[in-house]
Amino acid sequence: MSRANVDRVRWAELVEQHLAHALTASESYTEADIAGHVDFFRHHVCGWLGPGPAPSLPLRPACPSALTFDATPVEVSYGWKGTSSVMVRYVVDLIGRQGNPNRAASLMTAQKTIDGLRKHESRLGPGGYRIDVLPDIWEAVTARLAHWEKTDHTGGCKVCTPSTTFVGFDLATSGRVHGKLYWRLPACLFGQKLLELLDDVFALLPRYGVDVDGQWAQLRRHLALHPTSEGGSQGVRPRMLSIDATRYPAARIKLYSRCYFDSHASFADAVEPHLSLDGAVPLPLPCHYATLWARLQAQYQHQPQHQRYCLLAHDMLPGTTLTTKLYWFADQMPAGDALIINDLVADFAPPHAFMKRQLDAGHFWHNSAYIREIGMGQRKDASHHAHLSEPTPHPKCDSAKSAYHKTNSSGNPIFAYFGSSAQPANKIFKPALCNPLMPPSRLGDTLM
Repeated sequence: MSRANVDRVRWAELVEQHLAHALTASESYTEADIAGHVDFFRHHVCGWLGPGPAPSLPLRPACPSALTFDATPVEVSYGWKGTSSVMVRYVVDLIGRQGNPNRAASLMTAQKTIDGLRKHESRLGPGGYRIDVLPDIWEAVTARLAHWEKTDHTGGCKVCTPSTTFVGFDLATSGRVHGKLYWRLPACLFGQKLLELLDDVFALLPRYGVDVDGQWAQLRRHLALHPTSEGGSQGVRPRMLSIDATRYPAARIKLYSRCYFDSHASFADAVEPHLSLDGAVPLPLPCHYATLWARLQAQYQHQPQHQRYCLLAHDMLPGTTLTTKLYWFADQMPAGDALIINDLVADFAPPHAFMKRQLDAGHFWHNSAYIREIGMGQRKDASHHAHLSEPTPHPKCDSAKSAYHKTNSSGNPIFAYFGSSAQPANKIFKPALCNPLMPPSRLGDTLM
């Protein structure tokens, strides 16, 4: 067996069980669905994760990933849209096998992965497995960022980490899968230089039938007015771009930006202007963002740390108006899993009930810290939208999303997402991967 195959099998042994657990726990998939998703993960995705960890304990990734809090290159999450069944999704870091790990190597690995995905492009494979992908536009953006690495990135940059490109999949039922590609932006770029790089990327999109120029211009104006400097303690800073096929054949563009704030600031002062682009993007009422904010602030009162940050996602789809989502990370939340489940997300029925069952079953416990992220989005229709990721990977650390909440006024969809790092489906085990060489204080260049 080749070295690459050995590593693929090793990764499958470590993380396949978590995907299988998530699919089963969701109660949304048939046995055939689960078998198809796990088979694709085992035989294809695990081959993208690079060298496997050494067999000695504690397990440490050969190439630490910025995708998850414990440096594992996999994240699994759950999602809700309206009253529909729970959807499972996952994201993996594309780890190169050749040479020194760096951003350029990650982008090269991404190009090879995209080539490999072409054979699955929106056509039925064995067992009816079908993946919606956008290889042409993914390749173009990857090539543009790779060109910047070659011509503009300072050699030996000490700020940027190698972990650069991620691929993700939303797992629908009946063997249908929606692909996503994420590019982390250079951590060493700020202000105008970062916006100019994004201008170059957005200029590519019309060639592939993606017209979001008006939405990008609107968002760009706001980013230019609220920049963050190096080591910034205020403002908004773009950190990651994604293009996904969740509305296939249309391409959906998201720009994720870190937003800094004081934990004692009001929602209206700290985050609302950036979610609404200073009022240009109306937020539906009642505002579920503010509900979560109030619960978090009640916990912040007991914490000495005032400087905090969250992640904002600005969502651009051709022919629609720009929308926004809000993400919170576990290291910014003064709580373990039990408090997050029982208090912070208590207002959001489906993810609360789902995670409460996981807690009662012993997959989480009072002091565990598997939930890595909460995300929320508000949609214009009357459906509710939710996600969450658990016993296996994430976030960002950056990663999980959505919920359903009934109010006395017109229903407003929300999106609450939970993320966690690769970890076991049962508490009698320790987390599958733990990298003491990359503690939380080191994760400055993460999805966060």
